[in-house]
Amino acid sequence: MTTSVYASHNSFLLHASSRQKHRYDSSNANFHVANGNTDSRTNEVVKIVPLFVSVPNLFGNVNRYTDTIYATIETARVTRPVDLDDPGPVYFQVPKTGDEKTVKVARKNYTAADLVGALDAAFAAASVPLTVTWDSAKFNYTLTNSGSSAVFLRTEAHGLLEMLGFEGDIQVPANGTAVSPVDSANLNPIRMVFIHSNRFAPANALSGRLESILWWLDMKDVRYGAVATSTNNSDMFVYDVQFVTDTKSVQHYDFKLTDQHMRVLDMPDSHHWDLILKCYHHKG
Repeated sequence: MTTSVYASHNSFLLHASSRQKHRYDSSNANFHVANGNTDSRTNEVVKIVPLFVSVPNLFGNVNRYTDTIYATIETARVTRPVDLDDPGPVYFQVPKTGDEKTVKVARKNYTAADLVGALDAAFAAASVPLTVTWDSAKFNYTLTNSGSSAVFLRTEAHGLLEMLGFEGDIQVPANGTAVSPVDSANLNPIRMVFIHSNRFAPANALSGRLESILWWLDMKDVRYGAVATSTNNSDMFVYDVQFVTDTKSVQHYDFKLTDQHMRVLDMPDSHHWDLILKCYHHKG
């Protein structure tokens, strides 16, 4: 990043949008653009400034990263000795479990109450004896095990259990035992959206990781269905365009939207996001 813009530079505005994605790209959140612009100015761009971005919040809280819980039902308790260098052996019991079951929840944006029905249906479909209740006063969920054996649950990092308020893997004991998280549920798990571009910001890093970040949006107060916007009214954020080839053309470029965990987002094909860049080029 640099703040040097010289008198020898002119500028023009470039409107980029997911509507322009290449016909072979299927995602509105991860695509390339070949705009076919033959304007000679686009061949001499040396610096850019993001001026405006508009992104609709159509990222469902249950998505490809949060739609799965892995459940394992205990089948027996096995007694095993532990050698503690004591005169006699010490024994403890460890669970023996059956095959891991995959609990899948349909991908969409859920209200707190609607998620209860979706989870109940998913547990039932996987033959896992858990039911879910929602406490609007405490803003959390409770899992109850109606079976005669304990159930162990896990998800991938930042998955559905975390969204429900649990930290890490959990065990739900048998015979009607209920388990609730200490933390409140987080039904808006996407807190930030980062816009990446290998073409426009190849050297920009986040926390020491090279992530090609061009711009970002705060999403924590943007309800589902609303549009998040960000406007930059200065040239404070000016990026040197570092092209990997000899040409400085901006006729071909790429964009990718990720969440705060750098996971590529999904956006419905019928909805789009837009970006306006100020492009500085040599006079002439």
